Amino acid sequence: MSADLDWVATSSIYAAISALQARGQVDAKWDHSQSHPRRMVSLSKSGVTALREADEIENRLSGGAGIQNLEVEQ
Repeated sequence: MSADLDWVATSSIYAAISALQARGQVDAKWDHSQSHPRRMVSLSKSGVTALREADEIENRLSGGAGIQNLEVEQ
C-alpha cells in the first residue's frame, strides 16, 4: 500500500493523521529508538469501526470484496 501513497505530500499525511487522532480513530506516538524519530500510527477500535463502515458503503456501491479479518493491537 505504501507504494500507492508515494505521491502524497508528507504534510498532507501529517494533517490527516492529526485529524484522525483528534477524532480518536488512530493512536499515534513518536518512536525515538532510532537516529531519526518516527511517528508510529495504529488504528484504534473506533478507527476500525469507521473503516469497516466506510468499506461496507464502498462495497455496496461497487460490489467489491472489502476488508476482511482486520485486527487491532491492544
